[in-house]
Amino acid sequence: MKYKIWKHVIIMLALCLLVVSCANKEKQKQAAYERGMSYLKKGDDKAAVIEFKNAAQVAPKYAPARYQLGLLYLKLNDPGKAFRELSRAASLNPANLDAQLKTAEILFLSHKIDESRSRINKILARKPNYAPALVVLSNLELLAKNIPRAEAAINKALTARPDLGRAYLTQARVLMAAGKAAEAENALRRAVKLQPDNFGFEQALAIFYMRNKQYDKAEKQIKAMRDIFKKSGRPYMMLAALYMETGRLSKAEDCIKSARRAFPAKTEFDLLLTALYKHQGKFKEAEAALTQALNRHPKSLSIKAALADFHFERHKFKQAARESAEVLKVDNKQPLARLVRAKLLIKDNSGQKALDILNALLKEQPRMAEALYQKGMALFGMGKLELARKEAAAAVAADPRLAGAHTLLGQLNLLSRDFDGAAREAAVALRLQPYDFRAAVIIGQSLIRKKEYRNALKLFKKMSKMLPDNTEIYANLADTYLGLKKPARAREMLEKILTLQPVNSRALAGVARIMSADGDLPGAITRVREQLRSQPDNPGDLLLLANLLAVNHKYSEALDICKRVRTLRSRGAGAFMLAASILKSQGRSRESAVMYQDYLRLNPDYLPAVMSLASVLEDEKDIKGAKTLYQHALKLNPELPEAANNLAWIISHEPKPDLGEALRLGLIAKNARPDNPSVADTLGWIHLQRHSYVLAASQLRQAVAAAPDNPAFRYHLALALKGQGKIDEARKELKAALKIKDFPERQDAAKVLKSM
Repeated sequence: MKYKIWKHVIIMLALCLLVVSCANKEKQKQAAYERGMSYLKKGDDKAAVIEFKNAAQVAPKYAPARYQLGLLYLKLNDPGKAFRELSRAASLNPANLDAQLKTAEILFLSHKIDESRSRINKILARKPNYAPALVVLSNLELLAKNIPRAEAAINKALTARPDLGRAYLTQARVLMAAGKAAEAENALRRAVKLQPDNFGFEQALAIFYMRNKQYDKAEKQIKAMRDIFKKSGRPYMMLAALYMETGRLSKAEDCIKSARRAFPAKTEFDLLLTALYKHQGKFKEAEAALTQALNRHPKSLSIKAALADFHFERHKFKQAARESAEVLKVDNKQPLARLVRAKLLIKDNSGQKALDILNALLKEQPRMAEALYQKGMALFGMGKLELARKEAAAAVAADPRLAGAHTLLGQLNLLSRDFDGAAREAAVALRLQPYDFRAAVIIGQSLIRKKEYRNALKLFKKMSKMLPDNTEIYANLADTYLGLKKPARAREMLEKILTLQPVNSRALAGVARIMSADGDLPGAITRVREQLRSQPDNPGDLLLLANLLAVNHKYSEALDICKRVRTLRSRGAGAFMLAASILKSQGRSRESAVMYQDYLRLNPDYLPAVMSLASVLEDEKDIKGAKTLYQHALKLNPELPEAANNLAWIISHEPKPDLGEALRLGLIAKNARPDNPSVADTLGWIHLQRHSYVLAASQLRQAVAAAPDNPAFRYHLALALKGQGKIDEARKELKAALKIKDFPERQDAAKVLKSM
């Protein structure tokens, strides 16, 4: 009996403690929440975050604290945390439509369109006339290019809430998409009238005028904003941008200087003034503006980083490295200083290290246009051209005014033989940055590739007057004159390069090529020897001389020069490859093989040497050695058609051939070289071994059509025809093969003909 009494007493005590604990937690969460709201009113956002987090920690299912936390994270530009808290608030309190709405907006801005639409549909199912959700729906429909639905949604929103200012901004976008510019302007004016103190609405109207090239109205609107929002420097920035866009550069300069006087503590106007000077090619003024800004703001890391970036652009790399390092020592997260560090690494061909920095930057700022562009540059330097194109396009999408990204796209288009696309992108770059030398060169090279030589000549002549000591311009002029069939003028340009830059093997090779084409090979050799007198140990010129001597059948001297180059440049491929090629041409295959092997010991993955040695070994009947090398070549480049074809041929001739592997390799080669008769012959032979006579005949007919004088191709076709039972055709091909010339399978062909 006593036990039961005590049991009841214990239970009652536990319940009392639980009630007290719950009451305490209720007080704690409420007190923390109220403190958070108090801090919010005072504008102390960081303290408010701490208190709302305390409230949520005490009571994890306390929806109001989660909601306020989400709003604060949005304000602090942390959409990830905002989304988590607002989603939690919405699930804890489904009646909180604003929490639901803001998660949908975050998803929309994160390009998660289907998820955003799903949440908006749930809100509208609960409250069909909820205007803020209808605004988001209109934007979703606009993104899907469904203009009538977008218009219906925004009209419904404004019917429900004609006082909702931001709805008019969406209405203006919808009307612009529908081609109703005048009505769009009226919508923006209604938004401004509703909230005349809303900077965003005023800005939207000014941007509308600028985009529609109504520059007088835009100027009037921005000046009005400057008078209304006297404590903001943004109207000055907009006005300067307007003047720059319309070519009124002196007015832009005056505007920026006025802003600098009005807001002496702000550094962004110093940076904008620098950008203006750079745009005009006034580099001394740009440097002076940055230096003066640094004197006024000696602790400003953004100005120090901008100065480092400026020095990088002016090719003062040591200064740029020192200044960016000083910034990063104070703040290793400073974006521009990190960007300069990445650019220095790209310049030094350390692309992967640069990518590590750029990827970290882009993780923090996914739409940082300059970082996207530099990532494209790093990938371009690493030979990853399609990936480079993707990043350059992303940079242009993030900032269409980024000249360098357009230039990079132009260069990539040039390499992919899209000459119109190259010229178009380069022209955009030049409009944005009139002193973009690389863009101008790309336009000229596009003209050369399109054989518009006269236009190219005009451009490069104009450039040579502006930059009389630039060797690249003279090189392009030489190419232009060659296109115009004026080799003498081309040679003049190349000789100018050699005057300005005696150590230029490419220009000297051009001179030698012109002289050789004119039938003066001895003269070309003499010209190269003359150049070597002033620089006897130039490996490039020595190799050029060796090549010319080899063409002139002076093999002994050519080999001696190759030996000398190998002592000057012990790891350079050129001397080894040329010497090996000369030895092979003299029938000294074993010595040629030794030369390739010597180089491969230094650089085992040099693909041209791997393939050349494999070919020599195949000629020497070292099939096993050749097979190993072709396999190694395919590890280095799995899509290399020559290696795939030759390895397929070797495998198909083995005693127990792996015909499946041979077919796989043959198809790789065929895909890359669809019109090559040797590739078609290899694939036909493999089908023949597999008794697929129809497929074999199809490939072998291609081979014979392309090379009718090749007796081996005709013999193989005869075997395929015989397999199909087409004896007369097979006999005809065999007779034709035996009439042409001797070939390794001649006896086999004769036996087959006799048996028929």
